[in-house]
Amino acid sequence: MKIVAALFGQEISPRFDCCVGLLVCDEESERQLDLRGWTVGERLEEVIKIMPDCLLCGGIRRCDLYVLNECGINVWDGLTGEARRAVEECQRGTLGRAVTTNNSPRLSSARSRRCRRKKGGNNARS
Repeated sequence: MKIVAALFGQEISPRFDCCVGLLVCDEESERQLDLRGWTVGERLEEVIKIMPDCLLCGGIRRCDLYVLNECGINVWDGLTGEARRAVEECQRGTLGRAVTTNNSPRLSSARSRRCRRKKGGNNARS
């Protein structure tokens, strides 16, 4: 399984569009890419070029989420904490227990966001 984490130092970046690097991990290797000075579009293209199974981040713009989902890349947002630990937990299938904000990380999808908004959840608009 190939996993990419958006970095801000060694932590999960609060927002994908503000990340300064990417931690790219699979079963055999791990590497970091420096993205300082890159535009949001260039960051997005780089993730698509890597074609990970999932992207871990703190937050992501809805338009970027849709593009990644269309490419078959799952996005886990709502995360904080040490990036390596989040990647290891994702590989073990235990990500929901430790590296979180609010209650737990979630697999982003347009449908779940729409449902929360309709039900008055945390994305509801006034």
